[in-house]
Amino acid sequence: MTEPAANDGNGSIIVGVLADPEAAPAQIGLAMRDELPEVLAQRLDGSYQWDVEVRLERLPAGSSEGHFQMMETAARRREAEGWDLVVCLTDLPIRHGRQPLVADTHPYRRVGLVCLPAFGALFLKQRVRTTLVQVVALLWSGTEAWRVAVERDSGRLPKSLRWTTDDELDGQRDGAQMVANFGSLRLLAGMVRDNRPWQLLPALTSGIAGAFALSAFYLINSGVWELAQALGFPRLVLILVASVTAMVVWLILGRSLWERSARIAPQVRSHLKLLNAATVITLLLGVLAMAAMLFVVNLTAAALLISGDVLVQFTDGEVTPGAYLRIGWLTSAAAIIAGAIGSGFESDEAVREAVYSFRERQRRAAAEEAEEAKRAEEAEASPESPGH
Repeated sequence: MTEPAANDGNGSIIVGVLADPEAAPAQIGLAMRDELPEVLAQRLDGSYQWDVEVRLERLPAGSSEGHFQMMETAARRREAEGWDLVVCLTDLPIRHGRQPLVADTHPYRRVGLVCLPAFGALFLKQRVRTTLVQVVALLWSGTEAWRVAVERDSGRLPKSLRWTTDDELDGQRDGAQMVANFGSLRLLAGMVRDNRPWQLLPALTSGIAGAFALSAFYLINSGVWELAQALGFPRLVLILVASVTAMVVWLILGRSLWERSARIAPQVRSHLKLLNAATVITLLLGVLAMAAMLFVVNLTAAALLISGDVLVQFTDGEVTPGAYLRIGWLTSAAAIIAGAIGSGFESDEAVREAVYSFRERQRRAAAEEAEEAKRAEEAEASPESPGH
């Protein structure tokens, strides 16, 4: 690989970081502004003063196969800002052939790219920081320093993440790419993390309110107490599974969250299964969090409201903690159905914003605009039949 031109003498090196303006890219980008200069000085060259400037902006959407528009934007921004090199942080899932792309470099233009979903769901900040050091080493100091950094930091990254070179992508490119071997599960975990499942609860306030309202009715219903004691825990678990599944399916179908191949660009179709799997897992985690919250509240309410002297009539003469657990469990499982119905009062935009990452919302909005434009063109091109 061709060595980038070295900086003559000691001085200041300015590293620009362009990050998507939401969620993990923005959070990590801002954190790197404070942490990265010291790390670069320690691991690369302490004789320079390393400065990191972070800009949060909407990078071009690109695609899962072609992301060079994003890197072109970064190269122009580097020249305009006077940065020595620039790295993009994005939550766009990208593939390098069949493998998830973790990082890409363009030494000639001193531009790099780091894709967060391919890191998975755990230790994201540490892994991104280590990768950024290696990217900067290649873009600034060249192949020799990069190899030293990669070897030195080999224990800081999973074994499945590896650097590779590919001179066939572009006749004028001579960089390296980090890919994830067997990384589909890690990529899926990263996509779910970017979707931030915990945001689903605030987006379903109407559904949660409906669930609590029905819970209050069930908690004072002796028929529910009796049924809860008659059911064994295996049946109670099946009831909860059915309720959670029903709410997930309700949200997917009612909000048109299931992605179809006909609606997405051909270059994104390799991600179709992962996109839908990420949607299902995100919703599942959000609904399970809702179920856990309902269970804690209902169990506490049952213990406070239902006297043991009254409950003993439905428990074969003995009141145990398990009796209250059954009531709280059954009440919560039944209330989830009410939550699914109540969620219908939330706007589609609020639910999609809670379920999807910034990049996924951007991609879906672009797909919907393209579909509407295509229908409009077809309508204009259709000749009107005379006499009709």
